[in-house]
Amino acid sequence: MQITEAKLYRSQVINLLLEASLPVSDLTEALNDFFVVLHKNNVAGVAGLEVYGKYGLLRSLAVHKNMRNKGIAADLIITVETLALKMGLSGLFLLTETAADYLKIRVMCK
Repeated sequence: MQITEAKLYRSQVINLLLEASLPVSDLTEALNDFFVVLHKNNVAGVAGLEVYGKYGLLRSLAVHKNMRNKGIAADLIITVETLALKMGLSGLFLLTETAADYLKIRVMCK
């Protein structure tokens, strides 16, 4: 499995987000600052970063149901956190109704 930029996989990203009941109408065309995990040339997971001033929003974190419990979400979060730190962001936030327990310990700060 490899992590790469999401821009070449837009249709697969949209399909995965829709399967996870996550919004897609506000996605940028180029999917800037979005990453995917590829498994056999298919998108196994996705996560993105939206920047608002000195803070970032971790968004669209989803892993295909057949690929869960393999560390994909953790790898994507680390990738987004690393980008946020490189950008000099002061904090990273997540709005979630389904992953609160998974992410409750994670904190990223400058």
